[in-house]
Amino acid sequence: MLTTLNKRHGTAGTFLLLFLGPSLIAGFITTPSCSDGMWEVLADQETSFDCTAEGEIQWRLKLNNTYTIMLATCTNHCTMQNTFERLFKAISPDIHKTTMVINPVSNRKLYDNVQLLNVSLECSHGEDIFAGCELNFVYPPSDVTCTASNSSWSINVSCVIGSVYSSRKFYTCSLIRTKMSENKTLQNVTMMTSPTDKRITKSEVKRSGSCHFSTSLPPQEGHYGFLVSVLPGRRTFMTEHKQFTVEQPRSPTILCSPRPYVLENTLVNCNCTTTSLGQPAGYLRWVTGNQTKQGTAVRQEKQELTSKGLHYSQVLTPSDHNNTWFRCDIIWGPKETGGGNYTASVGYAPKTPHLFLNKLERNYTVKERHQVNFMCESDGRPTPNVSIYNNDNDTVITRNSSPVIYTFIARCEDTATYTCSAWNEFSSQLGVTTSDSLKLFVNCKYKI
Repeated sequence: MLTTLNKRHGTAGTFLLLFLGPSLIAGFITTPSCSDGMWEVLADQETSFDCTAEGEIQWRLKLNNTYTIMLATCTNHCTMQNTFERLFKAISPDIHKTTMVINPVSNRKLYDNVQLLNVSLECSHGEDIFAGCELNFVYPPSDVTCTASNSSWSINVSCVIGSVYSSRKFYTCSLIRTKMSENKTLQNVTMMTSPTDKRITKSEVKRSGSCHFSTSLPPQEGHYGFLVSVLPGRRTFMTEHKQFTVEQPRSPTILCSPRPYVLENTLVNCNCTTTSLGQPAGYLRWVTGNQTKQGTAVRQEKQELTSKGLHYSQVLTPSDHNNTWFRCDIIWGPKETGGGNYTASVGYAPKTPHLFLNKLERNYTVKERHQVNFMCESDGRPTPNVSIYNNDNDTVITRNSSPVIYTFIARCEDTATYTCSAWNEFSSQLGVTTSDSLKLFVNCKYKI
């Protein structure tokens, strides 16, 4: 069994690479591991690989399918065949395990040939039983600056990497979204790189690079941040002091006037307001429709998208009554939050009333002590108030909503002109009162 022992910040971890064959002793697995077949050898520290088996163990560098370089043979102790100026060192801590230590710090052979750590390291037991791991010699990223910005729901994250190096030319960045203690990897991109003047071997220089991501905020409420993980080096970097808040908007309310009725062929003025447009900020939008036409968005010029209030006006005609409706929505990302509906109530002033005397719309003569029936009606919206009064003595005899019916027994003194007047809330607005008049004659018996 071949494992890596990677010492970072004074902590050792043991990782299984690959194991084959019946003579290997069972071991345990922790993470991260070389299960993907590759391990990074950091330029500034030692990396150790353990190989556990019974009997003789051989360590080799495999350059290709046919060419290998013997490094060491180990039983109770290790004999080095090639150290490459102490780049490699094999030790045998016990009879079942040997360790290969790679120390790239200031190594001259590595400076002359970086391919020494761009190969596969193998330990073998016999001819066919072996374990191996591809090596990737790396300088971790340094001088890294990551920024995040947003335009509404769209998020743009950029990272500039001052220097980095991978002997296998693997340069990638991963975008990670954070929320509280939850992390989610969103995207992986290839780093755009260019050479620097920082030489690390005779033939190799460090590279600078950049990574760019475009994503969007989720609709779930919360506070979100973004991290970028850079390979090689497996280092994670925060974007500069930037968090993004997602908060749902509050439902809008609408108020239209005049109310409850709008005079025909005049403007209704409506205002839509909300206490919060949410974060990222949504925007208000009027929608209008009628009983036969689906609602359509109202196109409005000079709309302030960040305003918490939005005005709309429209001339209403009689055909709009109980038919045309308005609604104010908040558009918030992919979601529409609707406010209340306003349905048009279109009114008009009273029409000229009709006054009937004993069911006839004309002057009428009646005998004394006969029954007299007055009826007056007028059309208007809202329903007009109607009054009947005696012009001769200037007395209102009845008043109510249209239609009005008044019955009495005729007396001689009831001979007079009677007028029916109609009015509603629009009468004073238009400065008119409509009326109709009839003459009642009462035939009286002569008295001595």
